[in-house]
Amino acid sequence: MRTNRRRVRLMVLRSLATVWSGSFQPRLVSALTKLSEAESATGRAEPAEAAAAEAVRLARRLTAASPGKHLLLLARAVGRHAACQQSSDAFDQALAELAEASGHYEAARDASPQAAAAGLAETRTTVAVTLNARGRPDEALGAAEDAIVAWRALLPSNPKRYAFRLAHSLNVAAGCLGQLGRHEEAVAAGSEAVDLYRRLTLRTKMRCLYHASHARVRLAKQLRIVGRPEEALVHLDAALPAAEAFAWRYPITYGSHLAWLRYEEAVAAADLGLHPQATKAARAALTQCRSLSDLDPTHQARLADTLRCWADIRAPSSPGDAVTALREAVEIRSRLSSAQPEANRTRHANDLWALADVLWALDRVGEAISAYGQAVDLYRQAAAEDAAHEPRLVEALNSWANRLDDAGDLVKARDAASEAATVARRLADDDEQDSHLDLLAVCLYTLSSLMARTGQEADAVQPARESVALRRRLTGSRPDADQTDLARGLNNLAIRLIDANRSAEEATAAFQEAAAIYRSATTDVHQSSLALTLSNLALTLADTGRAEDAITHLDEAIAIRTRLDPTPENRRSLAISLCRRAKYLADNGRHAEAIPDLDRATTIYQALSRTEPGKDETELAWCLKVTAIQLARVDRVHQAVETLDVLRDLARQSTSPLLHQLYLDAIAAIRDVASQPMEQPDGRAR
Repeated sequence: MRTNRRRVRLMVLRSLATVWSGSFQPRLVSALTKLSEAESATGRAEPAEAAAAEAVRLARRLTAASPGKHLLLLARAVGRHAACQQSSDAFDQALAELAEASGHYEAARDASPQAAAAGLAETRTTVAVTLNARGRPDEALGAAEDAIVAWRALLPSNPKRYAFRLAHSLNVAAGCLGQLGRHEEAVAAGSEAVDLYRRLTLRTKMRCLYHASHARVRLAKQLRIVGRPEEALVHLDAALPAAEAFAWRYPITYGSHLAWLRYEEAVAAADLGLHPQATKAARAALTQCRSLSDLDPTHQARLADTLRCWADIRAPSSPGDAVTALREAVEIRSRLSSAQPEANRTRHANDLWALADVLWALDRVGEAISAYGQAVDLYRQAAAEDAAHEPRLVEALNSWANRLDDAGDLVKARDAASEAATVARRLADDDEQDSHLDLLAVCLYTLSSLMARTGQEADAVQPARESVALRRRLTGSRPDADQTDLARGLNNLAIRLIDANRSAEEATAAFQEAAAIYRSATTDVHQSSLALTLSNLALTLADTGRAEDAITHLDEAIAIRTRLDPTPENRRSLAISLCRRAKYLADNGRHAEAIPDLDRATTIYQALSRTEPGKDETELAWCLKVTAIQLARVDRVHQAVETLDVLRDLARQSTSPLLHQLYLDAIAAIRDVASQPMEQPDGRAR
């Protein structure tokens, strides 16, 4: 309605300007500039640009006729046209016009200092929006901060007028800070903007309602990122009525804002575990994005983002739905990447990676490995064009190496890990802040393990040793830092030394240092790592003839495993430690002490076999074989025979020839024991 009144007023002014050009042409320029703003607000980009272009032409004519008289008028018209050019992605032209507008405002400072200062601040805000949309948030932030300083200086002279503009500049600065990863500062700027809008909407509601809603959604995003999702949901709830009202009236212009709001609500609700609310919000966002994409293809990127959000929410309960959504997102990203590779390639790769994760969880290994590989190729292309993407490439390569390892393709996994280490080393060498040392240490750890498993045991020692050195360097610079990564590296180094037949003393020292670090940690994960390290240390000590020391460390490992939650993995590790301690006891002639450990391990393996048939049958058969032999050694023949019967039945039920061989070996060993003289308590042979 108001836009129609402006058009009528424009018709009248055109007529008057043809008769009294000196009096009415400046008013016509102002009317055209305001009409352009109104058309932009309702999503009519072409009429907005046409009105702004006409305003610029008339303003230039007026300025040429009266130099220095209409500079403010020309500056406003040029700045409005620049905003239209920014909307049409003509960024370079927009920046050039904004620079021109700034020059006109500077020239008008002496004649109209307050109006020129306000115009300059408005122009700097538009520059910030343009630069941020171009992917230059650091420069954009500088422009937004200039505008904020100017608005604060102008605020006392007209609080009602300039508070709105200050709030807008603060909101723009919050967006730039968020893009730069300075999220706490973004929260502070966004909170101030929302507070200003909240006070303004009490007096001029319709003028500020949309801007307040936009600022709240942006603030909610930053609050969610800094770990305050409850506050984020409060702001999103407050922003929703305005967003829905504007989206209903102007679906193309404001529908994307409503879709963004619903998207943020879905993510924040998911972070809080509010899955019904998250699902409802994600479904609403998806519906909104699909309708927008039908009206305007430029909203395809928002649809892909929302599909990814929907997939993340659905993956735990309905992974099939997640796969469907992610495949659609990948198809959209593929089309967008073909048209604008720089803007969409990494997001295409991210969606492929998410698809691969869900496929992997569904045990569709071949499809998952293929998707991981496609994502890595895209990360390579992005890194080749912009070195800023190299850290993500390294992370992807290292993760892909681990997935390939799990899939059984060790050679390809080793090659991926080698590439990751190479790129990470280059990043670390070029970085004076040592921010990539942790990444390099992780890659070297992975590489050393894969080299050892592909027959390069001797070569695997060097990357393991280098990884430990980097961990020491990192913990040395941060004494209060978590040292468990160093312990993990030490454990890996010790294993690599043993595999390469290097110094047993160095391996023992590495295991002992790792164990000392893990003892200071209290979580179950670290206690489990401590038990594993102690078991490895015991094995090394036993191999060097220190069986009693090995038994002592196994005592501690078994006590830890007994305290941990009885998960299948912990029970399995406990059984391994019990079997190992039983072996060392038996090797030292302490056969009677070994039998309880073997009985306990057998009970564990039998329980595991009932829940996962066939998985632990070899270990169970080994326990039964050794138990029968130890029973025979202490003259408990009847129990030994009973144990042999259990082993025989297990071998008959299994298709593995190994179990039958273990049964035959047990019989042979018991016969050998029976043929040897046994000592009576008084020392006489029997």
